[in-house]
Amino acid sequence: LTLLDETKVKMNSVKGNPIYIYEKCTSEGFKLIGNFISARRAGKFLDISGSTVIKYMNSGEIFKDRYKFSSK
Repeated sequence: LTLLDETKVKMNSVKGNPIYIYEKCTSEGFKLIGNFISARRAGKFLDISGSTVIKYMNSGEIFKDRYKFSSK
């Protein structure tokens, strides 16, 4: 991590909107599998766009019948 990258991470964590990704599990409903400082980072994790993450998070729909996105 360069100093510039470190600064970007700090700035994003202050002004960014954290995104939490939950994965559907058979017995206990959904389980948290990751939290990210932005929708873009969350999207990168699942190889989708940040706007897709936001769309599904706002609608409350489950992505690919497997993932749920939340800001809490």
